[in-house]
Amino acid sequence: MRPLYLLALCLLAACDSAPVTGRSQMMLVSESEERQLGAQAYRQVLASEPQSHDAEFKALVDKVGRRIAQAAAATAGPQFTARVNDGCRHCPIRPICPAHTGGSGA
Repeated sequence: MRPLYLLALCLLAACDSAPVTGRSQMMLVSESEERQLGAQAYRQVLASEPQSHDAEFKALVDKVGRRIAQAAAATAGPQFTARVNDGCRHCPIRPICPAHTGGSGA
């Protein structure tokens, strides 16, 4: 039982708001660590892959990138406002619900 309690505590501690959307999410690394890892990976790719000067290829990559961004935006789920209601006494996330006093909003 104790490991389960520790796991729940760790999960709650890892919850934070996404900087762009403001939505709650699990943060296993800090934003600064994430940026550092991304910059490091970018430098590795630049060092190991030649940059293309092919305009047609670049246009194709841009087109695919735009389509991926559109697909990602289209899959964004609805946003819900937490409200106190009759189901709250049975809700498993009540301890972290922003509709209740002391809820972290995670």
